[in-house]
Amino acid sequence: MKVSPVELESVLRLHPDVLDAAVIGVRDDVDGDLPRALVVPNSPHIRPQDVATFVNGSLLSDVS
Repeated sequence: MKVSPVELESVLRLHPDVLDAAVIGVRDDVDGDLPRALVVPNSPHIRPQDVATFVNGSLLSDVS
């Protein structure tokens, strides 16, 4: 699924433990550019897998 960096940043900023976020493209030889999120945490308890689950759930709920 292709998602713009701006859309990913918007979803990331909705997470309660994320203060700010930026998404950049990282070159991949197989898939082309892949998104890489740079996150400023709002909590010392933030876990990357929780943020990923939140973003995936938010994006998938927008599709259905």
